[in-house]
Formats: sequence, C-alpha cells, structure tokens
Amino acid sequence: MILIRVEDRFGDIGWVGAVLMRDVNGPEIHIDSFILSCRAMGRGIETAVMNHLKDWCFARPGCVAMTAEYRPSAKNLPVRDLYERHGFSVSAPEEPQAKAYRLEKSSSSRSPCDWIAGHFDPN
Repeated sequence: MILIRVEDRFGDIGWVGAVLMRDVNGPEIHIDSFILSCRAMGRGIETAVMNHLKDWCFARPGCVAMTAEYRPSAKNLPVRDLYERHGFSVSAPEEPQAKAYRLEKSSSSRSPCDWIAGHFDPN
C-alpha cells in the first residue's frame, strides 16, 4: 500500500489518496485500488504517483508487468482513461464499460510531470 500526502507552496493539503496492490512478489503486480481525492485530481499528482509505481514495480526482481482494472461509477468518471494515459493497454473488456489493463515492463515509460517533486517512503 502507498499512502499519498500532498503539500504545495500554499500549505499542507494533507492525505489525499492511497494505492492498494496485490501479488507484489510475483511477476505481475496488480493495482487493486487507486484512490485519489477530487481536490488532488488534475494537478498531476496521479501522474507522479503512477511514475513512482512504475519505478517501484519494475525495479523489483522478476516483475515483468503491472495490471489494473477500471469499473465505472458516477464518482470515478474523471479517471476513466487514467491507465490508458499512462501507457497501459486494454487487455480485455470485462463487463459493459469495465476494462482490464496491462502494462509490460518493456513498454513502460515515465509520463511528464516535472513540476511535481515526489518523496516516497519505501516502507
């Protein structure tokens, strides 16, 4: 699990999100939940977090891919293309409008967000 806390030049915004993962010791790490407050969305925070996830996951020995799912709801429409914007491919449609995603290590790259400095605690 990764917890997300943000501060900017105006002050501490506080805890704004979390990323829950499973199968972190296997060849494919699955993003189970990517939760981010609406007050943090659109600032590039999701990109900084996704870059960190890619770095962390693909630095792990034997990790060759990341997977994730998107299940639409009224509250998560703003992030319906989050994984696609960060290089994930649709691996299979699951149910109406739900998608399964996969990102291969060999095709992974960081997305630009150089206006954000991230400090990630590996513990």
